[in-house]
Amino acid sequence: MLRPEAAPEFWEPLLTLLKDPVPRVRVWAAFALQYSKEPRPEIGDLFWGLLDDEDQEVREAGGEGLALRNDDRAFEAYRRLGPYSEADGGWNPRLEHLRRWTEEHGRPGA
Repeated sequence: MLRPEAAPEFWEPLLTLLKDPVPRVRVWAAFALQYSKEPRPEIGDLFWGLLDDEDQEVREAGGEGLALRNDDRAFEAYRRLGPYSEADGGWNPRLEHLRRWTEEHGRPGA
């Protein structure tokens, strides 16, 4: 996956894709940002904003993005998206990652 910090000219288009009317496009734009090593603080704000999206998968991508960036707002994201358990109906990698992050950082099920 292309990491935006390797190609600065892709930052603005990527940020525009986070507002695309197609949920799947917003999800993939969030995935591109999740694995970015770019230290811009506004990236956490963008993930936080995704938690209000009408699409569940986009909200989950926002929550996972906060966890992957070790942003303490991931606790609130988990509270809003969870609680998650595989027993609740199948494995969800985004919510599982978010659940584990909250446990590892001392506030399980926050």
